[in-house]
Amino acid sequence: MRVLFILEFFPPYHGGVEKLFYHLTESLALKSIQVTVLTAAYDDLPLEEFIGPIRILRIKSRSRYHFSFKSISRAIKMAKEHDIIHSSTYNASLPAWIASKTTSTPIVLTIHEYWNEIWWQLPFLNTFQRTVFWSLEQLIMMLPFNKMVGVSKYTTGRIKKRLPKRSITTIYNGQRSMNRSSSKVQGEYYLFVGRLGVSKGIDVLAGAIELAAKSKKNLEFKMVTATTPQPILKFIRQTIEASIDAKKVELLHNIDDTTLVQLIQNAKAIIIPSYSEGFGFVAAEATSLGTPIIHSGKGALREVAGGKIICFEDYSAEGLFRAILDAEANKFQYQPPTEFSIENAANQYLVQYKSLTHTEQ
Repeated sequence: MRVLFILEFFPPYHGGVEKLFYHLTESLALKSIQVTVLTAAYDDLPLEEFIGPIRILRIKSRSRYHFSFKSISRAIKMAKEHDIIHSSTYNASLPAWIASKTTSTPIVLTIHEYWNEIWWQLPFLNTFQRTVFWSLEQLIMMLPFNKMVGVSKYTTGRIKKRLPKRSITTIYNGQRSMNRSSSKVQGEYYLFVGRLGVSKGIDVLAGAIELAAKSKKNLEFKMVTATTPQPILKFIRQTIEASIDAKKVELLHNIDDTTLVQLIQNAKAIIIPSYSEGFGFVAAEATSLGTPIIHSGKGALREVAGGKIICFEDYSAEGLFRAILDAEANKFQYQPPTEFSIENAANQYLVQYKSLTHTEQ
């Protein structure tokens, strides 16, 4: 079987979705599936290479939106050489669908989140941006993909509410077992890990950090983030500089996986203040490493986060700050952890591929 993945980004680009598809394609390749990934080129990455058994084809694009249109002709050409197309929301799904319909190649779409009305709750966006993003999402949801997959019961439920007549399958995002660091030392910091997305609750976290600084509590924070988008990074830096004790907040960028594992493992708790999470990779990683979690309870976080947890019901800077004080007093609850295996995810996707191609391999 030959599977063509059409994705906005792929490693070495860092992100939870990118990590998922790297491990998924790798697992499928080990099952003798021929895997090709068509994705965007950035920096000075080669336009064609192999990462292990995975063939990577990259298209130079000015942005993820440019990739949506520039990749169409290449996607059609590559689709003719494959049995299945697999894509995901958002910007890669349109060229993938066009290639599928042009070549009659079956397509599977992984939906990481369905925002709908949540677009109007998110910070850092103006009305025009919210309208454009909402419209794009509605367009994608209405396209007739052969198979649609939600990455959690929460996400699948929201899709079914919007599209009650469509058949939606739930396949939880999988992850590789994380190697715990042998140098575990309990740190004195609370940790945020994630991209600077508008949905990640950066504004709520910044407000809680301000309250922590004003309270004179001896609280320390570390934030592992990307360096883009610049407006949100600038907002974080301005918040830190305006705090009474800016030395209590450390921004970290471009760290390797080993260092990241150590940071997560040694943290007092991971803070996940998201407006919503379709799955929640950081929650799954922290759970697997046994690190306590403070989360908003939004989206799929109640499904994914396990171990010692505090869920702040009052979704505000004040609510998060009170949750941090509860963590200081060790007022955690216990949620039995769940394992999200990449092998299980790969096997479930393979079932979907076979149902569309009517093959045993």
